Amino acid sequence: MSTDPWFGADKLYHALACATITCCTYCSVGLWKSLRGRRRTRLALGCMAGIAAGIAKEVGDSIQAWPFCPCGASVRDLIADIVGVVVGVLLVLSVQLCCGRRDGNSIGNHGTSQHVDGNVDHGSA
Repeated sequence: MSTDPWFGADKLYHALACATITCCTYCSVGLWKSLRGRRRTRLALGCMAGIAAGIAKEVGDSIQAWPFCPCGASVRDLIADIVGVVVGVLLVLSVQLCCGRRDGNSIGNHGTSQHVDGNVDHGSA
């Protein structure tokens, strides 16, 4: 029997940590003016941060760098990290879809909206 099960609290912690890192990185880099409207770049940076954190944790495990955790490196942990990154990306995209935010900036255009055909509607108020 394996000492590193596929399902359990440890894998959940890995997935939640990487999902959180992915989402927080996406939101944080959105505070930079130069990246506000660049959703793909922000998603890529979020993914890289989440995966980098997962790799760093597993490298630390392999060299016994964590005195509080006598655990070894695990491919299953790394897979859980990647699942967490995917969940983080899906969460970010879901929130944007639900809020109607396509560019990552603010909701609405100060009383105007642009239709698919390019016509601008200034509201009827």
